[in-house]
Amino acid sequence: MLDDFGQRIRDIILSEMDLSRELSDEEICDLIGSVASREARDRPMTIKDRAELERTIFNSLRKLDVLQELVDDRDVTEIMVNGPNDIFYEKAGRIQRFKGHFSSEEKLEDVIQQIVGRHNRVVNQASPIVDTRLSDGSRVNIVLNPISIGGSAVSIRKFPEHPMSMERLVEIEALSPEVARLLQILTQAKYNIFISGGTGSGKTTFLNALSQYIRQLDKGEVLNGVMAYQAGMDHLSDSYHFMLMADFDHIFRQSENHVRFVPDFFLRNADFFHNFTLFVQFACTDGVVYPNIVLKYKSE
Repeated sequence: MLDDFGQRIRDIILSEMDLSRELSDEEICDLIGSVASREARDRPMTIKDRAELERTIFNSLRKLDVLQELVDDRDVTEIMVNGPNDIFYEKAGRIQRFKGHFSSEEKLEDVIQQIVGRHNRVVNQASPIVDTRLSDGSRVNIVLNPISIGGSAVSIRKFPEHPMSMERLVEIEALSPEVARLLQILTQAKYNIFISGGTGSGKTTFLNALSQYIRQLDKGEVLNGVMAYQAGMDHLSDSYHFMLMADFDHIFRQSENHVRFVPDFFLRNADFFHNFTLFVQFACTDGVVYPNIVLKYKSE
């Protein structure tokens, strides 16, 4: 949160920025340093305070404002924003109130539009709820005011720097070696495994750990629209997008050798799903693949 002095410097920077072209982060940092040096001549500041001021201004201009500190903290696993004044985060399994806050609801909405704009998503009064992600893969859910009483709400579920493995789950005694071995056998034998649990209980974390037993991604029969497959993806380029489209009616008419790759859930409900077209969009960011599954009803 910027004080009056910091806000004044920020306003000066905005007035001096060359808006006719896209400025790099380095150019923004240089401009912030130049203006801060000029305006702070009559205001003694320690090196630490000066660095903190410049970092805060940069985050407000190019990143997620007060949330950037929490996003950069590797030990923070979840960030919860309930309006501009109430920010909470989860760290080491404990939920705590964050000391910072947004200057206004308008500033919070600016950050929201910045988040959704990076992935060509839209959130507004006509469509006030959206799911998206940050550039590092963190999952984001947004609900705008007035649907969210008390101000716009944002939740950010971060992925750990080092994904949980089955070995780590055994090490911390979350499950026994015998259960881990059984799950390995069931997964590699292509059994259907149903994973359920409440919000924040670790479903995606466990599924990510379980996916290490799937030898190749294209052979894994796992459906999870927000799942991030991080293992064994070194052969992929750093950034690509592609989409698969298939008519369920056409899928169900294929030979047994092809249909056996369709998850049983769709086959058991074929009378219902034959009315839909399946769209699977794959996006890869920094070697992490994010599948997004959409069913579109075929109108008569």
